[in-house]
Amino acid sequence: MKIFATVSVKGVSSRAIRQPRRVQCKIASRRNLLRRFERFIESTDWDERYLRSKWIDKVCIGVFFISMLYFVPVFAPIFLR
Repeated sequence: MKIFATVSVKGVSSRAIRQPRRVQCKIASRRNLLRRFERFIESTDWDERYLRSKWIDKVCIGVFFISMLYFVPVFAPIFLR
């Protein structure tokens, strides 16, 4: 997902730093997206809200049992030797 943001460059023209202005906007928007993600992780209770949820626990246990059923035919001959 690419997010483009308008960034004002003060004091230095785009010719002086020898980069097109579009490249600067892409770099700045990626940094901004990373900063917003870091702020979300640090300032919200996402771990308590999502990781301690009962439905996520049930989904994980279901995935575990489905994977066990999938691998039983593979491991049964190995262990029965």
